[in-house]
Amino acid sequence: FFGTVGTRDFNYYEMLDLEKKLTALSLPFRIDVFSGDHDWPPSDLAARGLGWLELRAMRRGLRPVEPALVEG
Repeated sequence: FFGTVGTRDFNYYEMLDLEKKLTALSLPFRIDVFSGDHDWPPSDLAARGLGWLELRAMRRGLRPVEPALVEG
């Protein structure tokens, strides 16, 4: 799971609770916080999230390993 939330988002505290639950379940996840309201994350944050999901897929053998992505 990869999620984002703004610091002034009405879902902010729910995402913090989700973080605790996912940690307790030892599930792989990443939640990134950005300065802002309930909105799309900044493009660089979205790109990092997609990159993280790609790396997770490579680790699980769901897609071929691409050295350029792993090293970058």
